[in-house]
Amino acid sequence: PVTGAVKNTKYHQLYDLLGLVTYLDWVMIIVTICSCISMMFESPFRRVMHAPTLQIAEYVFVIFMSIELNLKIMADGLFFTPTAVIRDFGGVMDIFIYLVSLIFLCWMPQNVPAKSGAQLLMVLRCLRPLRIFKLVPQMRKVVRELFSGFKEIFLVSILLLTLMLVFASFGVQLFAGKLAKCNDPHIISREDCHGIFRINVSVSKNLNLKLRPGEKKPGFWVPRVWANPRNFNFDNVGNAMLALFEVLSLKGWVEVRDVIIHRVG
Repeated sequence: PVTGAVKNTKYHQLYDLLGLVTYLDWVMIIVTICSCISMMFESPFRRVMHAPTLQIAEYVFVIFMSIELNLKIMADGLFFTPTAVIRDFGGVMDIFIYLVSLIFLCWMPQNVPAKSGAQLLMVLRCLRPLRIFKLVPQMRKVVRELFSGFKEIFLVSILLLTLMLVFASFGVQLFAGKLAKCNDPHIISREDCHGIFRINVSVSKNLNLKLRPGEKKPGFWVPRVWANPRNFNFDNVGNAMLALFEVLSLKGWVEVRDVIIHRVG
């Protein structure tokens, strides 16, 4: 059975949750989340200007945000008071998001050409979810901690790049110019890699082609090219760094290993 102490604990947890922000902020959090959900239903074939239900969500968001900004400006001021809305980066972001939403709602363009002002407004509407970080103090704290740790992350990145530069230089000394080969498997030296050669057409299914005497398999002629592997080489430090990035990502390192073993030994 649930005792009174357990009920009180649950109520206290609910009170603590509701006490994180003011009731006005809670209302705006819910309105912002609902507005973001409505934006998820937009598509190239069903834009907000063509869907009355999505337009209602836009109107609700702008109306509630107008009320919120008016209350905060009357309480804290806009420019010159110690706690003015403009003095806080979150307040500037709120005003910017509000103006973008208001201009879009008043304009409501029926056609959105590429690289136009209407498309820019549609893109800037994507900043709306950032209001959640401003309204919830715990999220603001997490973002602040992440930004404060950028210095250490930057130093670690410099150390990583320095170590990669060492191995990139080492790779250039070992493999520069040694990974390239001719696309004709019968040609070994670069001096002989010129002209054209014939490639037979191959398919995944066995067609059981019956060739007449003296007739060759289907194919086409291609020029001979002396080239590096498809997506990496160690001819210079820049390309070597890119190859090492690929190896560190643990994607494609098997191909790098096999090519080096096959062509260098």
